[in-house]
Amino acid sequence: MADDTHTGDAPAIPAAHAWCAWHGGYSDTARLISAEETVANGRGSRFACDPCRAAHGLVPVADQPRSEVDAT
Repeated sequence: MADDTHTGDAPAIPAAHAWCAWHGGYSDTARLISAEETVANGRGSRFACDPCRAAHGLVPVADQPRSEVDAT
């Protein structure tokens, strides 16, 4: 029996959409900029898209030195 659930090769990078907190819209290039365990201040995790990261000098959490990540 043929496997009819396979629709082709999977993309190399999973696609996802997230809300860019800087321009206020969805983006498929958004990456996590800051994460807070509590949302008491109303912010929580914040994502930024490629253009906003470039315009505002934002560094994604995954690209920050470990000491900076621990401080957020």
